[in-house]
Amino acid sequence: MKKNNNNNVQSPNKDIGTLESFWSKRQKTDQVSNETPTTLDTSITITTETQTISVLSSADQVQVVANCVASSCDLSISVAHPPMRPVLSSYPVNHENRSFQSQWYQNHPWLEYSTKNDSAHCYCCRHFGQLVQINRFQSDAFTTGFNSWRRALEKDRGFDKHVKSVLHVTAAKNYDAYKNRLQSNTSVINLIDKSRTELIKQNRPKLMKICSTILLCARQMIALRGHVENEESSNRGNFIEILQWASSTDSLVNSILNDSNSNSTYLSPTIQNEILNILADQIRRKISGEIKNRPFVLMADESKDITGKEQMSVVLRYVDAENEIHEHFMGFIKLDQLDAKSLSEKLFEFLQKYEIPVENCIAQCYDGASVMSGSQAGVQTLMRQNYMPRGIYIHCFAHRLNLVIGDVCKVVSYIDEFMAILSKIHEYFTCSSVNNEYFRHAQRSLQLDTSSSLKLWAQTRWDSRWISIDALKNNYSAIITALSDLIDNGGHRAIDARGLLAATQEPLFLLSMFILHILLGPIKILSDQLKAISIDYASAKEFIRSIIDQIKFMRNETIFKCLINDVADFGKKHNINLDQPTRLRRRASIPTRFKDSVIFTTTIGQRDRGDQQSFKSNEDKFRQELFYSLIDSILLELNDRFGDENILLLASVSGVHPKNQKFLDTEELKPLASHLTIDINQLDNELNVVKHFIREKRTTMNTIKDLLTELAPVNDAFPATTSLLRGALCLPVSSTICERSFSRMKLIKTYCRNSTGDERLSDLTVLAVERTFNIDLEETVDIFSTNHQNSRILLR
Repeated sequence: MKKNNNNNVQSPNKDIGTLESFWSKRQKTDQVSNETPTTLDTSITITTETQTISVLSSADQVQVVANCVASSCDLSISVAHPPMRPVLSSYPVNHENRSFQSQWYQNHPWLEYSTKNDSAHCYCCRHFGQLVQINRFQSDAFTTGFNSWRRALEKDRGFDKHVKSVLHVTAAKNYDAYKNRLQSNTSVINLIDKSRTELIKQNRPKLMKICSTILLCARQMIALRGHVENEESSNRGNFIEILQWASSTDSLVNSILNDSNSNSTYLSPTIQNEILNILADQIRRKISGEIKNRPFVLMADESKDITGKEQMSVVLRYVDAENEIHEHFMGFIKLDQLDAKSLSEKLFEFLQKYEIPVENCIAQCYDGASVMSGSQAGVQTLMRQNYMPRGIYIHCFAHRLNLVIGDVCKVVSYIDEFMAILSKIHEYFTCSSVNNEYFRHAQRSLQLDTSSSLKLWAQTRWDSRWISIDALKNNYSAIITALSDLIDNGGHRAIDARGLLAATQEPLFLLSMFILHILLGPIKILSDQLKAISIDYASAKEFIRSIIDQIKFMRNETIFKCLINDVADFGKKHNINLDQPTRLRRRASIPTRFKDSVIFTTTIGQRDRGDQQSFKSNEDKFRQELFYSLIDSILLELNDRFGDENILLLASVSGVHPKNQKFLDTEELKPLASHLTIDINQLDNELNVVKHFIREKRTTMNTIKDLLTELAPVNDAFPATTSLLRGALCLPVSSTICERSFSRMKLIKTYCRNSTGDERLSDLTVLAVERTFNIDLEETVDIFSTNHQNSRILLR
């Protein structure tokens, strides 16, 4: 019978598992630990079978081990039950006249006793024993039952031997771990998750460091990649070289370079492109979020990169809740076809990609190219017909002003020649270091400002014209001296020097220099103002009117007399006589619109005979043919190109400018209010109150923003008026921010970096232009992790 009982106890041991195998690696068993097991906590009790099943199934923490079934055994069935430790008045006596003693419980908390079998058992080994060697496990007395009471307390025998055994030490550790998890409500899955979390905490900072380095290179517009990036290269590119430099003091960077697997370093060009795109898209999403539910303006322009690819710059303009104007660069669109239909489709797809609500676009601002501005089939027309019905077209004011100067050159023929001479002088002294040294020597000998240099007259740099003339005027003495010295020294340099000296000493050249200096001065100020982001449409119109009035004021005899006297004094200083005959020049054909507005006395196509036939003196000729002709041409061009009164909506914008005579007149503002879908009746009601509200402060207001600032504390009281003013403030003056993006593009995609891809170029330029946006690197890593679900390293 005793044998059968032992068999009943042994047979379930075949199913014994180890708790440790669920959450950690198997422990080695070839060494015996002297560690004393932790005191058994017998307070974990579950009284009902239903509760036992619930805890075990929900926690999923252990494998239930039972040495016998409940119907035939009086020991604990599972870890959900405490050790069975009955205290009897007397215990059965064996053949050696010895019995179990209840005081043994005190020093051995793992001990439990079976009254049915008269045997001692180890609670830890029965439920948390490690299955290392099956035969050894089954032969352990404290698992199957120990009843050799004579040896129970002997040294290195009985209880002492069992406590020191590898199986018991391991089981005691397993039990302690189980208690800790049970008390902290931690499952095996949670332990695995904890290990996963630790790996994520290690990996995320590494990728964030990589992202921040890429962001640094992008914002500083320096190349990331090197020509050769292998370990043998002495220059692996800025990106890796920066990481190498930082690794000496930053352990995290050092682990990126030295501890990462070769197939998961995340330093490759492909990963760089992906991270750049995520960083740039983060900025684009922020811009898109700001624009939602607000009116905005679309601005675009095209330019070629270093490889000849046509790139379209896309910029969005809007006014925020604080009445601040924002113009944000969204990126480049690579253009394969340059017809209006293809351009409009590309623009729409780009805006849709970043969820820009095109129906909220209230204006489009482009240059005057026919493919963009065409009223029948231009981009602005197709965009308004197909995608943005409220997107009226506004011709960029800065481009218009540039065309003013270009058209004036067609009317006054010598101005075109003057510009060519100016460019030749700059080229002559800057392309040769020898010629430049002659110029610098002349500056020092004449005690001129040596920090001053000649400036290029550039067709695309609109403010360069006055700057180049100003530099020429200030350094005229040094130019004449240098050219004379070069002629005296002879050689091939004297040939060009002789021609330039003759051209610069002509009276017509001197007078043109002085006239253009005073006429282009106000135009430069206007150009600078038109390129400012903060200027609004109504303020720009007022500023243009003031410049026109200023130029009109110059058209009088008194101004010309003062000017001719200054030129005569300047000529005497350089031995130039203004009365000497001027060279005969054939007049070019004049555009039709100039014929009735500009004074001309000579016949087109014939040579000008100067003072011998048409004029009494050179002064008379200069007055009519140069001074008045230039002023008349400039005034005609300014009035023609900046006269938007024929567009009722744009004329209506002036009604919100504080200096306008029809300021806040409801009839004047109706076209603008209708365009912005503002209720006219509500607006009229609000304007009547607003006029009285600001009547004492109107004189201090100069712009629409000043008016908005005054109404800011009571915005909620005048919602229609506020919307109208913000809409007017949103209307653009110029698209020069597109030109600024092209400047960044030329610094990024250079001759040495001409293999940069189109998308990479767009992302790099966005990061370089939009530097005020804060990049969330945590979000960057999250997006990267989402894109790489099967990543070799854990990121989330």
